[in-house]
Amino acid sequence: MKVWTKEEAASFLKTVANHKYYAFFYLGLKTGARLGELLALRWEDIDFEHSLIRIKHTAANISRKIVSERPGYSSAQITLNRYSHILPNTQSEAVKAIKNIGF
Repeated sequence: MKVWTKEEAASFLKTVANHKYYAFFYLGLKTGARLGELLALRWEDIDFEHSLIRIKHTAANISRKIVSERPGYSSAQITLNRYSHILPNTQSEAVKAIKNIGF
C-alpha cells in the first residue's frame, strides 16, 4: 500500500477544495477514519459546540445491502480524541470544514 506524503495530501485537498464532498475527503485524510465509519456518520455524531466527532457506527455492504453497526472498538464512546496528540486540532478543523459546506 502506498501512503500519500503530507505534501500529496495537501495538494489533493487543495484540488478538491470546492468539491461537494470536501469535508468527507478532509475527514478521511486527517483522521484516519475508515470508509465505513465515514459513510455511517450521522449529524448527531458531530458535536459542533465542542468540536468533536464520535465514531459510533460503521457501514458495510453485505449482499448489496448497506447495513450500519457499531464499530469493533472496546467502547462505543471512543472518539477521535484518541489521536488528538498525533494530529492536534484535527477534530475542530474537521467540524469547521463540515460547517463550511453549507448545512
